[in-house]
Amino acid sequence: MSTLDVVQRLRAVTTGEAQPRTTMRHRHLDKKPLVVVVYRLAGESAAPLGMMFGTSERGATLLVAPEPRSRQIRFDEVFNPFAEALNAYVQYRADYKEMDGSRVVCLSAPQLIVPNVATAEFVGALMGRSLRYLRTDGSFAVPAHTPLAGAHLTWIGQQAELPGSSVLLAATDLLRRHYVSGLSDIESEDLHVQLAWVDPPAGSTGAQAATATEGQRFDMVIPSAGPTPDPGWDRDVLDPLVAEFNERRQRREDQATVRRVGKDIRSTVETALAPTWAATWRSVALVRGLPEAPSVTKRWKSDRWAFTRHAERVETGDARFRVRDSVKQSAFMVSQREDAQGRLEADEALDDPLVMAAAIGDGQAIAGTVTKVDRPFVTLELPGPCLVPPGTELYWSEQRGKCSVLVGVPTGDGPTTVALETKKGKTKYYPEVGDRAIYCPFTAGSIPSPKMPTDVPWTHQGAEGLTIKPEVPE
Repeated sequence: MSTLDVVQRLRAVTTGEAQPRTTMRHRHLDKKPLVVVVYRLAGESAAPLGMMFGTSERGATLLVAPEPRSRQIRFDEVFNPFAEALNAYVQYRADYKEMDGSRVVCLSAPQLIVPNVATAEFVGALMGRSLRYLRTDGSFAVPAHTPLAGAHLTWIGQQAELPGSSVLLAATDLLRRHYVSGLSDIESEDLHVQLAWVDPPAGSTGAQAATATEGQRFDMVIPSAGPTPDPGWDRDVLDPLVAEFNERRQRREDQATVRRVGKDIRSTVETALAPTWAATWRSVALVRGLPEAPSVTKRWKSDRWAFTRHAERVETGDARFRVRDSVKQSAFMVSQREDAQGRLEADEALDDPLVMAAAIGDGQAIAGTVTKVDRPFVTLELPGPCLVPPGTELYWSEQRGKCSVLVGVPTGDGPTTVALETKKGKTKYYPEVGDRAIYCPFTAGSIPSPKMPTDVPWTHQGAEGLTIKPEVPE
C-alpha cells in the first residue's frame, strides 16, 4: 500500500465516499465477456451446485445439480453443458484471426469475469484440473468436449497468473484496483459490500450503504457471492431441499427424473445467484466507464498471442499440461511473472497521473519545475524535500526511458533544488525552463522475454545439489 493509498483510505473513511485510486482503466474489458457465477456444495471443493453464466446480463444460462455429490448428476447437469458452452465461446475467439507482421494472431481472446478471487480460483485452476484428464471411454466416460474445456480453463487460469493479464478477472479486484474504500483487502472480497461502498444508492454515502449491506448479508437477505454459500443458507434452506430431492428420486439419476424432482432446488439456487450476477455486471459497467489507459492494448495483445499459441496446441492435439512443474520451468515462470509485474507497474505509472503521484509520494520519483538547463545538467525546484537518494538513476517521463539521469545532492531548506545529470550518450532530449518535469524509475522500453535456463538455477536446487566451499581452508 502506497502513502497515497493511505491518504485516500483515510479520506474515504472520513467522508464516507470511495476515492479514486486511478484516473484510467488499467484492465481490458471485452465487449462480450463471459461472466460466471458459481455455488459449490460446502465441504465439496469440486462439486458445483449451480452456475449462472452468459455474455450479457439478460442472457444468463442457469445450470443446477440438485445433488452435486452424485457424479452422474454433477456432470449431466453442470459440467458437461457448461463445457460445451465454454468451448463454443473459446472457439469463436479462435476462428477469427489477422496478420501481425509475419504471423497470424487471433483477433481476440476469451475473457471470463467472476465475482471474486475465490471464484476465479475455482473456475480456473480447480475446474480445469478436475476436467482436463477425464477419460472419454470406459465406464466413467465423459463427452470429448468436457476434457477440452478443462484444457481451456487450465490455460485461462495459468495465463491469469501473469500480472496485467485480462483473460480471467475478479470483479472485486477490478473495483479494488481502481477505487479506494474504507474496507480492508479481506473485507473487500465481499462483492456486495465493496460495490455498496463504491457505487451507493442515491441519498446514501458509501459507508452507510456498505453498513446496510453488511447487515443484510448477516441476516441472509443478500446471499453470499460464492463460490461457497452462507452456512446458514446451506443448513436451513438447501439441506432440507436436497434431502427431499434424494427421497423422491429414489436413487434414479436420469435427467428427466432429476429435472422434474429438482425444480424447487433449481428455483432456490437461481434466487441465490441472481444478486451476485447483477452485482458482477454492475461492477463491470462501473469500471468500463473509466477511459482505457494506452498500455492496456499492449497487454491485451500479449493475451491474444498467448491464446493463439494455446489454440494452435489444441488444433494439433498437444494441449497438455504438467501435473507438477519441473524445476527449470518453475524458475522460468518466476522470471516471467517478475518481468510482467515490472512492466505493469511502469506502464500504469506512465499512463496514469494518479499512479505516478503515488510513486512520487513513496520517494520513487520526483516532480518539480525546471529552473535551469545547462547540458548535461537539468535543475529542478521541488515543492518539498527530495526523497530520492542521490545517485539514483531516473528517467524523464515525457521520453519514457530515453532520457536517463542521475540524481544529485539536493540543496535548500524550503523548496528543494536538485540537479540531475544526464548520463553520457543517453539522450538528446531536454525539458524547457519553466516546464513541470517528472523523473521516475519507470521506463517503457521493451524488456527481453525470459528464456528457459539451460541448467537448474541455484535458487531451485536442493541441499544435495549445492557444493559449499569453506571460506577458511580446513
